[in-house]
Order: sequence, then C-alpha cells, then structure tokens
Amino acid sequence: MKSLKIIGKQKMNKKPTLEDLEDYAFYESGLSAHGCLENLDEYTKKAITKYGRILLKKQKEYESE
Repeated sequence: MKSLKIIGKQKMNKKPTLEDLEDYAFYESGLSAHGCLENLDEYTKKAITKYGRILLKKQKEYESE
C-alpha cells in the first residue's frame, strides 16, 4: 500500500500506523459518533476492528503480487 500522505484533511508527516487508520475508519464510518461505540458490546467492537485489519492485510497482499 502506498503511504497515505493525508488522512482526511490532516497532513501526515509519516506513514500512518494501524491505529491511525483505525481511528480514521471509525470516524469516517460514523462509528465514533457520540454514543455509537458505547452502545456496542466488546465482541462487536473486536469484530469490526478485526474486519478492518483483514481488509488492510488482503490489500497489502494483492498490491505486493
């Protein structure tokens, strides 16, 4: 995956970490809206995070082929 230079409107001076990408995805998807995450149980939160990590991993694998 090419290094993201911009996440949203924030300029990144370094390659974003997995946590940066997760935060961005949660924000853009609306999951970080007031009360949204608080209303999810731990299993659901972990499943959403795992889903995102699987997508990123597969994207990296396909781009390296």
